[in-house]
This record gives sequence, C-alpha cells and structure tokens, in this order.
Amino acid sequence: MIGAFFKRHPVFEVHMVLMAILCIGLLQRSGFRFIPLFGLYLVVLTVSYALLSRVGITRRPPALLKGNLRLLGIGVALFTAVVALVHWWSIGQIPLLEALRQQDDFQVGALRRAASDLAPSWVNYAGNLAIKALLPFALLITWSRQRNLFWVLCAVGLAYSLSLIQKSYVITLFVPLWVSFLIARKWVAWASLSGLFVVMIGFLFIVAKPEKLVQTSQQADAPVMDEGVKQHGLVGDLLWSTTRRVLLMPGWTVSAWFEYIPAVIPFQHGAAVRPLATAMGRPYADLSMDVYVLEYPEQAAMGTKGTVPTAACMYDYANWGWPGLVLAGVLHAVLLVILTWLFGQRWRWAVVLNAFPLLAFTSCALPTALLTHGWAATVVLYLIFADGDDPLP
Repeated sequence: MIGAFFKRHPVFEVHMVLMAILCIGLLQRSGFRFIPLFGLYLVVLTVSYALLSRVGITRRPPALLKGNLRLLGIGVALFTAVVALVHWWSIGQIPLLEALRQQDDFQVGALRRAASDLAPSWVNYAGNLAIKALLPFALLITWSRQRNLFWVLCAVGLAYSLSLIQKSYVITLFVPLWVSFLIARKWVAWASLSGLFVVMIGFLFIVAKPEKLVQTSQQADAPVMDEGVKQHGLVGDLLWSTTRRVLLMPGWTVSAWFEYIPAVIPFQHGAAVRPLATAMGRPYADLSMDVYVLEYPEQAAMGTKGTVPTAACMYDYANWGWPGLVLAGVLHAVLLVILTWLFGQRWRWAVVLNAFPLLAFTSCALPTALLTHGWAATVVLYLIFADGDDPLP
C-alpha cells in the first residue's frame, strides 16, 4: 500500500520526507518551541493537497514531445561553455585558480562571493540555469542514450561548477542521475558517482579551508588552527561538516527565523519576497542577510557578508506571521498537485527530476526555486525531451 501511494504521489512524498529531515534540526536547536507553528504549515499543506488532488490529478497528463536529444546535448554544452567564459571574463578571474593560491579561508570566501557579486545579474541567472536545470537534465538523459555527449557535458559542467568554488554545484549537476541509479538499483554506478561526490566535496572543502590541510601536516605540538580538525581529524571533520549541513542546517535556519521574527525583525507584509515586493511597489527586504548579522555577529563585525536562507514557507511567515504559513501550505499544495498531474504515472521521472528542486525548496522562497533554481525550466525540458516511463531505459 505504501509503495502504491508513493507511485501515485511521489512529489508530495519526497517533499514530506525532506520536511521530516528539516524537523530534526528544528528540534535539535529549539526543542518543541516552534513545532506548533511549523506543524500548522504541514497540516494545511497535507489537508489542502488531499482535497485538491481528488480533482487535480484525475485528468490525463500532457503528452511528451520527444525532442532531439543530440541537439539538446550539443546546445547545453555550447551554452554552458559560453556562459562560463563570459562569467570568468566579467569578474576578471577564474575563482578556483585564485583560491588555490590562498592560505586563508576568509580570502577564499571573498573569492566565492565575488564570483556572483561582481558578475552581471543575467550572467548569474544563466549560470544557475545551466548548473541547476540544463546540465542535470542533459546529463541524465544522455547517460543511456547519447554516451559520447554525456562525457562532453560532464567535462564542461565540472569545469564551470568547480571554478565557482561552490560545493553544492558539483553535486547538483548529477542529482537526477544519482537518484535514477538508486531507483534502478544500479549499485556500482551509484557507488561510483557517490565516490566522485566525496572526492569533489573533499577537494573543495580543502580549497575553502586551506588552513585545515596545513594543520594536518604540522607537528603534534604546533599551534591549533582549526578546532574541527583537532577534534575529528581532516576526514572526520569533512564528514561531520557534510552531515551537519544536510541533516541539521535546514532545521537550524528555520529555528533562527522563528527566533528573530518578529522579536527582532518585524513582519514585512510582502517585502520579504522579491517579485511580490516589486509588484507592491515596495523595496525588497533580504531577510536572509539580516538573519546572518544576528546569527553570526562576529563574522558580520569583520565585514563578512553572508546569508541564512531558509525553507520556502518561512518567507511567507516573515511577511504575515502564522497566516502566511497557512497561505504557504495552500500554495505549495497547489504546486505539488500540478506537478503530480504533469508527471502522471511516470513516477520515476517525477522523483528524479524533482529531488533537487524540492531540496532547494528547503532553503529558498517559491519564486526563487521556480526561476533561479531552474525548477520551471526542468519541467519544461521534461515535457519536451523525456521519452518513456523510465529515465534509464
């Protein structure tokens, strides 16, 4: 019964699993203090989805167009290469090459931020579109259908994503393929790709924190430069940092937003979501930056600019309080019903292509997930280029 329900409602199920993981960090940081508020969102979401799905997903889904896969692969490779070159030219450097010369994590952090801050907004958007939508879909669909193009896309995608010193980017490229290997029980391929993730994350981890590698090569009585390496060792610190980011950080950010809003930061009445603020003629309030200042006062005092993004429903809470959570539950239910209808019985495609967008949904507003993180573009690519019921025929 559970399997049958999952195949009928895969997008909803994946979203709820991610919400359950988010609750781990929320409980770990603040106990049951904010569970009633967050639970309100989950209850409204579940009830709304149950009611809407009785009507919304009973109709026949749209037919797939089955576009030219070779044209897709070549087009995505060329698009990514051009965007990468323009990106590097616009900021005057290749961030990874500059980072390899540094011995201080603050300097590396500044290079990582400059990769987006110094680039024109359209270049940032094009880069996000390539890394988070075009390349993941093209890598997935060319793996078993156009293997030569797959390796070209892999090389171009890794060169660009690694150059930006963002650990999440190198994983984002392969999330659909990684999930498809898991569903298809292709264990060797899945383990190999997982190993590649570990290697790439480890490499960027050391690039971002060069003092950690320096410390491991020092004498036992040398001054301690990093407490994480001292306590866990380099590999242990890498594993703990990754686990903490995946299992705890999403919930921590939700807790932080609940703690500071409205106690320190007032409700924004629409200004906390950029498109809504623009439509209302109000200046956009980037609360993720405001929360960062409160959450990390020492770094902020040193001039470090950062953000603490959080789950999509929290942006509605930041605007209107608990009524915003109710609104978010209804809107998100509508979105999940539409996606369930679009994918129909092709539950493997639904899980594979929506896994990353739903994960991004735990750390950004709904418009950001749909546009900047390429959710809408991924669905369009699916409707045009998907073929059959299984991503890996």
